Amino acid sequence: IGELEGKSKALGTVMDDAAQRTGKPKGKRKVHFDSGIFECPVYDRDHLPIDEILAGPLVIEERVSTTIVHPGDRVRLTARGPILIEVGAA
Repeated sequence: IGELEGKSKALGTVMDDAAQRTGKPKGKRKVHFDSGIFECPVYDRDHLPIDEILAGPLVIEERVSTTIVHPGDRVRLTARGPILIEVGAA
């Protein structure tokens, strides 16, 4: 199989170069929550900066899933790869 550079996302380590992680939204989308309809920034998970805290509401998209962060919640991508959401933290 050979050696891999870095570790697989499946193994829990983010592979992308930090320079690619701009943290800028790729667009906006209207999302309906219990508290109303919000125009939410949409982020590409592969471009989220590591350990930067973002406040909801927002949407994080990736190839196989979408993560919705509600108003009043905060989210950050860890260096190992998981997304951590703090409910009611913002």
